[in-house]
Amino acid sequence: MKLHRKTTTALALLSAALLTAGVLRTHVTPVAAAAKPLGAMPAAGRAAAEAGDLDFDLLNKTGYSLKKVLIAPSAAPDWDEDDDVLKGRKLGDGEVLHITFSPKAKATKWDMKVVYSIDGSSHEWTELKLDEINKITLFYNADKDETHAKIE
Repeated sequence: MKLHRKTTTALALLSAALLTAGVLRTHVTPVAAAAKPLGAMPAAGRAAAEAGDLDFDLLNKTGYSLKKVLIAPSAAPDWDEDDDVLKGRKLGDGEVLHITFSPKAKATKWDMKVVYSIDGSSHEWTELKLDEINKITLFYNADKDETHAKIE
């Protein structure tokens, strides 16, 4: 199922093929068991992360569970169900999703979309430079009815 996002289509097929071929791997853990921040990594790990590693942790602090987390290269024209890294699981409030990319993933900018379980509403972030990001923490402000992210 395609969800219209942009008008071109060439890279959507490539993106879906890479995601289906295992470009992204994920692991959900409670906050207490989350990965160490980049600064706490051994020097060898920091060097790899600083050399274009796209892996990051997504922390859900919205107060609600997420039923989808879609990630695709910014150049991809449409969201595709294969972009969903949760693959039918839910990311509960307070849980961390560790997202690991295959070395085959080479895009420099990525888009991310989250979809709430409770009502299907969503929020998108575009042109994320994941090689510069270690952690994204999601928040929801009920008074303003908006989702925002702290990017580290």
